Amino acid sequence: MAVDPTFWESPAVQRWIAGLRTQSGLEIGQDDERLQLLAGFCDVTGRTPDDTVAFCFLRRRADGSRFLSVQRRQALSAEIDDYIRSTGREGHEFVVAANTLRSFLIHNGVFIGAATPR
Repeated sequence: MAVDPTFWESPAVQRWIAGLRTQSGLEIGQDDERLQLLAGFCDVTGRTPDDTVAFCFLRRRADGSRFLSVQRRQALSAEIDDYIRSTGREGHEFVVAANTLRSFLIHNGVFIGAATPR
């Protein structure tokens, strides 16, 4: 999949790659299946990786502080499930792929629940 070069420069993507490297001890290249999965998801949703993370946060009117939106996390979780379903994955493969995208969010400070088998 041809991916816009700015995708790889995204702070959210770089944070995730750093986390994956720390956890696995392996070098993560642009051809890594996890990054390709995220690129496909971003392409389908029309959001950049940074926009995907930002979508989960809102600001309080009173003081301008950021907080995680439960409704937006739920909406994003449903989008993840719909996207993974559209790739034809089922059972264990579905759960692994959906949780891979959730890993991206978790590494970027968005606490989101795990996928359940379908």
